[in-house]
Amino acid sequence: IELLGLSHSEFRRRFRDTPRFRRRRTNLLRNAALVLGNSGDENAIPALEAAARDEDEIIADAARWAIERIRERERSAK
Repeated sequence: IELLGLSHSEFRRRFRDTPRFRRRRTNLLRNAALVLGNSGDENAIPALEAAARDEDEIIADAARWAIERIRERERSAK
């Protein structure tokens, strides 16, 4: 959940000298959103809602997908 809140500058500062830096913020945050969506963790929804407003459309789309996935699981569990 923490990763979804990383700004561009925070990402650079945290991952500059690591192999993750080459994969860029977009890929890392997209993957984090997908993992959270598949986990079904309702606690992730606030972070995903914030990520759904990210300027990077790839991240925002993944976050919206994850929110819908979690909500689908909630509906089917009832």
